[in-house]
Amino acid sequence: MPADVSTKPRVLVVDDDPRVLKSLERLLQDECEVHCVESPAEALSLATSESFEVILTDYKMPQMTGTEFAHAVK
Repeated sequence: MPADVSTKPRVLVVDDDPRVLKSLERLLQDECEVHCVESPAEALSLATSESFEVILTDYKMPQMTGTEFAHAVK
């Protein structure tokens, strides 16, 4: 049974491949409130203005690596 919207953990998924984002969104959507973005810059803006319990990020992206993104969010 899906979790109530108010109790679902918020997850931010960052990947430059839209197919990966769609797959992860489908996989997580029943149990999590999923926010998917293709741009690390957009994700950084979102992560600094909203709270997420989990952030999943691709490592190799054109604008910055997943490690660089994680350091910037920290």
